[in-house]
Amino acid sequence: MTDAYGNDAATSTGTIADTTNNAASGAPQRAESTERLARPLIKLAKACGLATSFIDQLGTYTEISDAALVAVLKALDVDASSDEAIVRSMTQLEVENSKRLLPSTIVATTGKPTGITLNCSSDADITASIELEDGTAFGHFALLPNLNSGKPDLTIAPDLPMGYHTLTVTVDGREGKAAIIAAPARIPVPEAVAEHQRWGWMTQMYSVRSRESWGIGDYGDLKRLLADAAEKSKADFMLINPIHAGAPIPQRDVHPAAGYPRICHTAGRRARAGGCAA
Repeated sequence: MTDAYGNDAATSTGTIADTTNNAASGAPQRAESTERLARPLIKLAKACGLATSFIDQLGTYTEISDAALVAVLKALDVDASSDEAIVRSMTQLEVENSKRLLPSTIVATTGKPTGITLNCSSDADITASIELEDGTAFGHFALLPNLNSGKPDLTIAPDLPMGYHTLTVTVDGREGKAAIIAAPARIPVPEAVAEHQRWGWMTQMYSVRSRESWGIGDYGDLKRLLADAAEKSKADFMLINPIHAGAPIPQRDVHPAAGYPRICHTAGRRARAGGCAA
C-alpha cells in the first residue's frame, strides 16, 4: 500500500532506500541521488534547513518521505502542498535570504576553520566582531574579497573555543547577527571506557519503587538500586531520567494551603508533605 506520494504507507516518515548495491561501485547507498536532489520539494526543504535523508545507528540509509517533508514545512509556515506552492515558497524564501547579511546560525567545528560568505559587496564598508559566550571578544578571523562572487568571505580561525557565540556584522550602517555553535567533530572516548567495554542499567526515576516509597521512586530507592546494581550485577554505571529541571525557570514551592503539598528531595532522605526533612 502506498500513500498519495507513492511512499510505503507502513513507513510514512521515510522510505528505506535500496542499499543492496550501487550499480557503479557495488557499495550500499549512503547519500541522495542527483535526481532526488534536483526535485523542487527537496530543494525547498533543504533551503529551509530540513534534513531530507538520514543514516540511523544501525547504518540504514533512509530518505524522508514527501508527505513528512510537506507536513514539517507546513509546521514551519511554508506551503509545499502543490508544485505551484513549492515554487511560490522557494521564490519567497530566496527574496528573504537576499535581504540577509549572513545566516542566522553558523555551525563551527573546533580545530577547523569556518567560512561564510557575506551577502554584500566586497567594496562596502564592513566591520565584524565575535563575542564569546563568556562575554570576551574573539578576534581570530579574516575578511577577504571573493574574486569569483564579488562578495566578502569571512573565515573564523580553528582556535575558536567550544560554546555558543555571537557574530555581529555591520555593512554600511546595516547590522546583522548570527549565532555561532562551536563543537568538536566528535568527543574522545574516556580512558576508562577505552580500557574495556563498560555497561550499565537504564532506569526511569519514577519507576524505582520499594515498599518504603510513596508509589513513585525517590532518591532513597535510587541509592539502594545503585548499590545492588554494582554489587550483584557488576554494572559500571546507571542512566537515570528524569531528575533534571522540566523547564528553564526558577523552582516553585507551592504552599500546602494552596491545595498542593510541597515536595522536595534531599540525598538519602525521604520527601515530606508540607516541608522538607530537616
